[in-house]
Amino acid sequence: MKTRIGLTVLLFLVLTGACASEETAHNGFWWVTLSETFKLGFVTGYAKAMTTVFDGTTLVCIAEKTDEAIKSCAQKQAAPVDFTKIRLGQFSEGLDEFYKDFRNKGIDVDFGIRYVRDQLKGIKSAKELDEELLNYRTLSR
Repeated sequence: MKTRIGLTVLLFLVLTGACASEETAHNGFWWVTLSETFKLGFVTGYAKAMTTVFDGTTLVCIAEKTDEAIKSCAQKQAAPVDFTKIRLGQFSEGLDEFYKDFRNKGIDVDFGIRYVRDQLKGIKSAKELDEELLNYRTLSR
């Protein structure tokens, strides 16, 4: 009986401690506190994970029956997760530059990564990038 009460109290303390802890916002304020080594490791892990998703999505697209369906699938499903052929050091430096702008500090790192990826790949025009950035800033308020 005492064991059950002890376990119940312990479980309660663990759960209340977990609920009380604050979650770190992964945005520009967080990014600028990281070491260069951690930043490079972070973007490397992110890019590798997204490349795995890209590979799987590409295989799904290849299974489409027509060339037009394959192209459509690739544009809609594979392109947003394409982090291939990006120099990771350049990617990390791009995020550093992105977060140097004080207006971008509140933007989640996931959005920052997408923006820098689009810049590096050159898949969007300057106007499209500006519109995307404005949307990210609006969402981060």
